[in-house]
Amino acid sequence: MNLTVFQKGWVLVIVPLLFQTAFVLVVVRFQREYVAAEQLAIHTKDVIVQTHEIDSHVSAAAAGIRGYVIARDPAFDTSFRDARRDLPGHLDDLDEMIGDNPAQGIRAKAVRTAVDAVLIWQQEVERLVQNGAADEAAARIRSGTGQELIAEFRREIGTFLAEEERLDRERRAVTVQSRNRLNTLFAGGGVAAVACTLVLAYAFRRGIASRFATLEANTRRLAAGEALPPPLVGTDEIAGLDRAFRAMAAELTRTSDTVRDLYDNAPCGYHSVNPDGSIVAMNRTELGWLGYAAGEVIGRLRFAEMVHPNSRNMYLTIFDRLKEQGTASDIEFDLLRKDGTTFPVLVNSIAVRDADGRYVRSRTTLTDISERKRTEAAMRLFADVAQSIPIGLLIYQLDGMVLRVRSGNRDAARLLGVPLDDAIGRPVVEVFPEIPEDQLRRYTAVAASGVADDLGEFRYGDARVAERWWQVLAFPLADRSVGVSFQDVSDRKRADAEIRRLNAELEDRVRARTAELEAVNRDLAQKNTENEMFVYSVSHDLRSPLVNLQGFSKELEKGAQKLAAVLADGTVPSDVRNRGRALLNGNMTQSIGFIQTAVMRLSGIIDALLRLSRAGRIEYRRESVDMGRVVAQVLGAAHGTITERRAAVRVGELPPVWGDRTAIEQVFGNLIGNALTYLDPGRPGVIEVGCLLPPAMEGFRTYFVRDNGLGIAEGHRSKIFQAFQRSHPGIGSGEGLGLAIVSRVAERHRGRVWVESHPGAGSTFFVALPITPEAGGR
Repeated sequence: MNLTVFQKGWVLVIVPLLFQTAFVLVVVRFQREYVAAEQLAIHTKDVIVQTHEIDSHVSAAAAGIRGYVIARDPAFDTSFRDARRDLPGHLDDLDEMIGDNPAQGIRAKAVRTAVDAVLIWQQEVERLVQNGAADEAAARIRSGTGQELIAEFRREIGTFLAEEERLDRERRAVTVQSRNRLNTLFAGGGVAAVACTLVLAYAFRRGIASRFATLEANTRRLAAGEALPPPLVGTDEIAGLDRAFRAMAAELTRTSDTVRDLYDNAPCGYHSVNPDGSIVAMNRTELGWLGYAAGEVIGRLRFAEMVHPNSRNMYLTIFDRLKEQGTASDIEFDLLRKDGTTFPVLVNSIAVRDADGRYVRSRTTLTDISERKRTEAAMRLFADVAQSIPIGLLIYQLDGMVLRVRSGNRDAARLLGVPLDDAIGRPVVEVFPEIPEDQLRRYTAVAASGVADDLGEFRYGDARVAERWWQVLAFPLADRSVGVSFQDVSDRKRADAEIRRLNAELEDRVRARTAELEAVNRDLAQKNTENEMFVYSVSHDLRSPLVNLQGFSKELEKGAQKLAAVLADGTVPSDVRNRGRALLNGNMTQSIGFIQTAVMRLSGIIDALLRLSRAGRIEYRRESVDMGRVVAQVLGAAHGTITERRAAVRVGELPPVWGDRTAIEQVFGNLIGNALTYLDPGRPGVIEVGCLLPPAMEGFRTYFVRDNGLGIAEGHRSKIFQAFQRSHPGIGSGEGLGLAIVSRVAERHRGRVWVESHPGAGSTFFVALPITPEAGGR
């Protein structure tokens, strides 16, 4: 059977585990049987002891009652009473102990009956003695009745004890048998365990250990390079491991070839030299660079012979340091090819030492830096170009958090009056002490982030150069550096200044025209003020006769009521009564009603005119107004109407404005009140209060009150902000001055109000209010 090592291991584990499990189960079973038998035997002993205890108490009671009758000593009666007191408890304990044996339960009941009979007879004898009939009590004892009861008790308890003793013998025999069987099991289990261990050990040695030993021997042969015996037979992991070792040997051979190929054909040169500098190894790449064959170099030449004479002394010094210190890094020198030409190389080398620390050979890499040298020449050419261009150019490098001058061109030195030799390597803030901190921070950001920054134009000057205008561009370079190009734009700035002067002259003319317009506006404002004063004066002048008219109409109404009362008197002749009632029920009462209605209407118009006049004349107390609180107060005051109309009100973010809190509260009170008044009864009302972000007008915030009500017809929209104009005259009450007051308040805050509406869909009222005192006027 071909099993894996894992499967064999499982067999070696599971077989003894199964055996042990079975053995433990059998032991547990036998142990339980033994414990159960022993517990039954102990229980039987306890029952026998309890039975003897009952017998002892009955005997003590009999002796006590007999002694009490004969000696009349209360001490004997106490003994009887103690026995009588304890017996029920012992009988109950006995019943509980034999509860699992119905047959013995019947016998125990008979014992209890016999005990009760004895105790009853003894109690009767005791009462006789206690009642002074001691002779009668003695006669009863001599009659033999008590002895018969005791004998009956002895028979019953004897029968009970005989059965318990039989059970005791039987259970002790079962206990001994269980113990012997358990001991036999332990002995047999031990022998079986030893046998199982021996069998498993043999199976382990034959199936696993011997194969591992063969594998270990194969490993030693592989390490020694010896030929391997035939592969292990089988499909288990050990045979697989043997095959893996053989595959590894083949792979090592291939890897060795690969490493050799990598060494020989690497894109850099490799060589090693011994302590006297002779070449002991060199890869094909380096041989190709030098134009030699391996046989011409290895073991024949010292590496110093291949170094150009100009670099040879440096090489010998570095070689001595390599042997002493163990490393030589980034050394540049020229090598001689076989044909006499030269080429530059970069050399890095480490020393290989023996166990005693003595130098054995080097591990040296060479990099052909011909291309880099050409690049450096090109960069020098570029530097020459940079020196020649007619703009200033400086290069700064970020050293930690300090920006230092790295390089610059001649124009930079000329324009700024800074000798570059003195500036290179120094912090920028030392070279240019007047440089703005923000500009320095932006240069640092370009060097750190690699993102160019156009710094635009700014003025700079110090003790070395007069203050002038410069146009500056910062661009990133390698090595956390930043290039700064700049040129003098002072002449262009002067031209710009001339253009600005001309623009300013034009603005002065515009301001003059604006002043003229403002004068006209002031005249208009004065006329508006005069109109407001006129309206205010007329309203007050109309108020007095109107009050008189209202009073006279009430007097007429009271006179008519008194006349009606007089006519109701039965003493008034009927023809007089009829004529009087005809007068009262005719035009008089109706005329009085018309007069009072007209008075109320005219009073409302006068009040509205006064409110409109007051909105234009009242002195505003301007401050920063919390719009959220203003709208919350308006909604709180309108809570009853909102609930009655079952409207939903949504309030968005409401930033503060600058103005008169009371006037602004009046604006939103009128707008929200109109929205509630003109809701469409055919659908749930929704009112939204919010602010347009970002602001639609510079310096102003635009708030809106939007509803889904009846809307406003297009022909009425241009009129609704005029006095005494109502979009829906048949709905609600009022004189049509609410929106006129809103418009007047907005104008006094230098803002404005407008509406967008769709009939049947709703309206949105917008009001623009100032954000700052400058926008809204102080």
